[in-house]
Amino acid sequence: TDDAVALQAALDAAALTVHGAFGARVAVPKGTLLLGTQITVPNGVGIRGSGPASTILKASNTFSATSLIRNLHQDGTQEFAFLEALTIEGNRGGGALCSTAVVDFVSLFVNSYIRDVIILDGSNVGLRIAANSTPGGTGPLIVENCWVANCLGDNVVGEETGGNTGACAGVLFNHLTSENQGTNKAAV
Repeated sequence: TDDAVALQAALDAAALTVHGAFGARVAVPKGTLLLGTQITVPNGVGIRGSGPASTILKASNTFSATSLIRNLHQDGTQEFAFLEALTIEGNRGGGALCSTAVVDFVSLFVNSYIRDVIILDGSNVGLRIAANSTPGGTGPLIVENCWVANCLGDNVVGEETGGNTGACAGVLFNHLTSENQGTNKAAV
């Protein structure tokens, strides 16, 4: 079954508890959640699994969007989003399409993080962290104890897009492993 509607409803409900601040977590139990539509992480909310070997968020075979998981406001107005202790699978081998990235965190501010996460099998980029728009910018953001692998494009991309008025600054990669990226593409 497609678990995307239930997961998105839980994230949206959690967002109502933080009132523009941070600290709400949606705990995802052990198992695989099949996602048929894109998941957006609202301001102040995180997704916490039971560990990368135990909790898997996987694109369905018919999935087609710019990304499987992204932050809700990619214009510089979102301050917090978190991903922790899970595997996020783009499922390109099953036919899923994430045209930009499996995980796309853009213009996200104030102590956001991706921690203890595995990102696999993207049809393009695995993890994209970007500064975009106005006010644009991104950071501080930490990517810690993460593994990105087997994407057809670059595995990890950090960029400032055209028209961005801020900076992609304060992004810390700590214990990042990236391997088996696409042909003539970058690990990071």
